Amino acid sequence: FNKWNKKSLHCSGHEKTSYHQACMKLADEFVRRFEKPETELPNQMDHKRVANIEHNRKLLKSIAQAVLFCGRQCIALRGDSEHISGTGNPGNLLALLKLCAVHDDVLREHLDSPAMRNATYISHRTQDQLIEVLGHHIILKDIVEELKQARFYAILADEITSHNQEYLGLCVRFVAADKAVREEFLGFLKLQRITGEAIADTIVKFLRDQDIPLEDMRGQGYDGAAN
Repeated sequence: FNKWNKKSLHCSGHEKTSYHQACMKLADEFVRRFEKPETELPNQMDHKRVANIEHNRKLLKSIAQAVLFCGRQCIALRGDSEHISGTGNPGNLLALLKLCAVHDDVLREHLDSPAMRNATYISHRTQDQLIEVLGHHIILKDIVEELKQARFYAILADEITSHNQEYLGLCVRFVAADKAVREEFLGFLKLQRITGEAIADTIVKFLRDQDIPLEDMRGQGYDGAAN
């Protein structure tokens, strides 16, 4: 283009062309998306997804804290009813959640009308899953870390039977960093056989799975030694 003295005439004609108008719309859309990305549908969906995740985490945190409270107080979680309202005893966990909901608007709204009927987070299956996660992935991990810091330890084991299945209750005794003598429960180990060799193999495997050094064991205690 070299007719700059007639630029106004040419520009006014160019502005009316369909391709120029289409490019201007695309440019305006690009600027709007760049300056206000939150208005985009994918971003709005992502924001809603993040908000749902944070909401569910808050609910699970409240429920997990209630499960931990029942565990620390050595009280049963369940009653004779799985419904938080109605007749029957809902159990300590649901009763505690109902009490906490008085001061927690998010928890109260969830208990009164959950967003999804299949995601209440208070069923007996969810309770079992929370106990599994809290026990094996958090509490046990912390105990093992304290045990490693203490280094030397002794094991205490006792055999029990439940529903025709043999288990071995395993505890550990050690002197913690604050010089206090600690006895901590590690878990119930399922026994395939109740011979001395089978029980020893089960204990050794569990300790190795938890990365607890066998060479630091300084004592063993058993309730009876028939096998």
